[in-house]
Amino acid sequence: MFNTAVHAEYLRDHKEYCFDLQNDSYTFNWNAMKQKRDDYVKRLNGIYYANLEKDKVTLLRGDAKFTGPKEVTVNGEKYTAKHILIATGGHPKMDSNIPGIEYAISSDGFFELEQQPKNVVVIGAGYIAVELSGIFNALGSKVSLLIRGKTVLRKFDTMIGECLTEELKSSGINLISGCNVQKITKEGETLTVHLGCPNGDNKITGVDCLLYAIGRAPNTSDLGLEIPGVKVNASGHIEVNDFQDTSVSGIYALGDVCGKAELTPGWYHVCAMCISVLLWCSGHCCWQEASTSSVWK
Repeated sequence: MFNTAVHAEYLRDHKEYCFDLQNDSYTFNWNAMKQKRDDYVKRLNGIYYANLEKDKVTLLRGDAKFTGPKEVTVNGEKYTAKHILIATGGHPKMDSNIPGIEYAISSDGFFELEQQPKNVVVIGAGYIAVELSGIFNALGSKVSLLIRGKTVLRKFDTMIGECLTEELKSSGINLISGCNVQKITKEGETLTVHLGCPNGDNKITGVDCLLYAIGRAPNTSDLGLEIPGVKVNASGHIEVNDFQDTSVSGIYALGDVCGKAELTPGWYHVCAMCISVLLWCSGHCCWQEASTSSVWK
């Protein structure tokens, strides 16, 4: 969808290069694009499954849970290994304390939208909220982005956050800062987002898509980590050192479950290093005569 939005930006720039797009008008079929995207992802999944089979990786489908120090149970079957890697990812957070939160969707719900919403409100200041706001806006939706602070991407470089905040405003996104959602009500097919702001209460009406992107929580609560003694912090993230070792020797963790830099390219690099260490015995730990199993949760 990011690439789709980029092409929409290109279309608007074409007139600067003397292309006539009939008074800058064009149509975009969200549903058709969704189907093409879903088909593409399905094809990619098929390629990944085929590669796993080709590499003789045993794929187990089910919920995995520790039932011993080095034992994991999946669908009633027990599996033991000298080395266990936890990479179960995370899930979007939703603020369950807000009345009417059931009318909102998460960033996962974005990919389930069958039609393009006309009036969108996005809650959050992180990179997911910023990216999805930009995609909606580039494709022609009216977008309001609600942030609690003064700038977006507050965990990133200050200059980047400040510059991007101004760019969002200049692109046409209605950036609302310093406000919090008090409640969400529904009238017919549209929503009203009621806000609490420093200068008094406010509201956004006629909303047909309210998307929450306020962060992600790790998928660790149902893994039985207390059985082997893997330590987690107050937010449920697994504590690891610079080598991705957990508090238990031979158990490792990487990705969103660790709560560090939650960016895919960074974790690709970490994963490559971790697997290299395990397979080729070149670092902190050694995995000899390794047989690989993959558990999809």
